[in-house]
Amino acid sequence: MLPKLLFIFILISSFIFTAHSYNNKCLRHQKTLLLQLSDELSFDSILSTKLVRWNETVECCKWHGVECDASGNVVSLQLDDEAISGGIGDSSSLFRFKYLQKHNLAYNGFNYTHHPIPKGIGNFTYLTHLNLSSSSFGGQVPVEISSLKRLVSLDISNYYSSTPGECLSLEYPNLEMLVGNLTELRELNLDGVNITSSDERQKWSHIVSSHLPNLTTLSFRLCSLSGPLASLKGSIPSTFANLTELIHVDLGNNLLTGSLPSTLFEGLSKLAYLYLRFNSFYGNIPHSLYALPSLLELDLCYNQFSGTFQLDNFQSFPNLTLLDLSGNSLSIDADNVNSISYGDLQLKRLYLASCNLSNFPDFIKDLDVQYLDLSNNSIAGEIPSWIWGTQLIALYLRYNLLTDFQKPYHIPPSLGLLYLDSNQLRAELQLLIPLESELWLLTFANNSLSGSIPTSLCKATAHKPCLSFFL
Repeated sequence: MLPKLLFIFILISSFIFTAHSYNNKCLRHQKTLLLQLSDELSFDSILSTKLVRWNETVECCKWHGVECDASGNVVSLQLDDEAISGGIGDSSSLFRFKYLQKHNLAYNGFNYTHHPIPKGIGNFTYLTHLNLSSSSFGGQVPVEISSLKRLVSLDISNYYSSTPGECLSLEYPNLEMLVGNLTELRELNLDGVNITSSDERQKWSHIVSSHLPNLTTLSFRLCSLSGPLASLKGSIPSTFANLTELIHVDLGNNLLTGSLPSTLFEGLSKLAYLYLRFNSFYGNIPHSLYALPSLLELDLCYNQFSGTFQLDNFQSFPNLTLLDLSGNSLSIDADNVNSISYGDLQLKRLYLASCNLSNFPDFIKDLDVQYLDLSNNSIAGEIPSWIWGTQLIALYLRYNLLTDFQKPYHIPPSLGLLYLDSNQLRAELQLLIPLESELWLLTFANNSLSGSIPTSLCKATAHKPCLSFFL
């Protein structure tokens, strides 16, 4: 029995070794194509970390940014952030890698000429992941992308220009033509892409939900989307009816308006990231949102939401790490909150600027907050000693009615930003800044301070010359 088992073990080991060796064997014509591509590309050899290290003496499947399948065909090219400035046209060697499955050209400049995405992209019939984000492509998105039916992830986001002639645009194909064949998509990022049809800018959610039932990530920032997220029949608005797999939704910085239907988030049990910032939504925050314990980040800032937000709702978000309700017409009710019951919250970033607060929310003392913004409220009296926490990185208390610091207090070395301007701080400033402090910006402007500058501040400035302070 033992010799038989030993034979099987040797056989399996030999197979694994052979398969591993074969997987690293670069096909000659694939290596030739890679070398041709390297010669065609214009890139900065000082900034490059992958292309500059391609070496003919090494198996090409081991080159940085290159992955091959078991047959030695190149299936992945990760050329992101390679300082590529040109050399990719429709006849480029790039488009002869017919088995390519993943292609990443993100964060390349291409001389910032905003030239079109090459039509040769349609040759990648096996492509599942395409990332061309932040690479200065401009003009019309080529219709050839709509033929890549195996795409699972598409990111053509662009922030380099808002000029219509320079940014990417969807006219032909329009949005519906682009996604109509891409039914396998799970991730779609069109941030900064100009959707030229005003009709599609209003009906985008219907288009997306009609064609992309498997979508988990949706990002349409700076796309000039407009109109409401309107209800239709059923417990889930039709705009999200088929998108029950959604994990990440970013619709920030658009022109969206209207109230959010009370049932909007029903059925979206996997939703973890929701960003609706800088729109014109109004009315109450829908109760269906509080039935999403999976939420990790919630950003509703700078809309026109109104009504009272009960801090008891925090108990619905045990895993929440970011909450931003700033810049609305909300009133935060913290009067009946027992801070002990909120000790398990994971909140690291809390932004409650312009939320009609008159007191420091007591529950914060039991959190290890890193970023805290309570600016532009009506908080009066002393700054409590517990506000400094142990991991605080940025504290914004500007435009309140604060008069003094509760003592004793300890400013953690982690604090980098401290905004206390436009309050009613008076008398002599006593601020104990640790020598090892990471503080680099401090502002006390528009207060009623007197006396001399604290020696601890002078020592901190000497220790860290980049520290800026405004008194």
